Amino acid sequence: LHKAPTPPSGNAILGLASYPKFKDGWMKLVGSLRTNGYEGHIIVGVHPEIPQDERDYLDKMGVTYYAVETVNCSQAILKGVSQTGNRVRAKCSRGLENLKLEWGRYEMARRWLRACDTCTGWSMVIDTRDIFFQQDPFASLEDADDARQDLMF
Repeated sequence: LHKAPTPPSGNAILGLASYPKFKDGWMKLVGSLRTNGYEGHIIVGVHPEIPQDERDYLDKMGVTYYAVETVNCSQAILKGVSQTGNRVRAKCSRGLENLKLEWGRYEMARRWLRACDTCTGWSMVIDTRDIFFQQDPFASLEDADDARQDLMF
């Protein structure tokens, strides 16, 4: 775990990007958030051995990150499933061997959000591979403390 300094906003963006190298992805994802005024938490799962230059970038951009070790899934959840080269459909993370990464990333995000004492605003779990932001994704929402209902998509 690398815990970033507490940002000004209690909002949180969470995602899993457990690729051995993901520099271009970090620059699109994190760079677009910070460049467009997002001042909340960014919490991600990363490969345990990401390159130092990627760590430096995430540190500079105020990102909290958890090392996610991928392991073979429990055989019980693979029965009847065709073999695939897609990491999120063929691997699990240590401690969540009964959930493929495809589903386990939501449980990881739930745990990371729960561990974040200052994540008190809106939160969003994202797919990290193909997303970038053109503005703070929560800019048009009222203060989470005053919201009459939760938003779920």
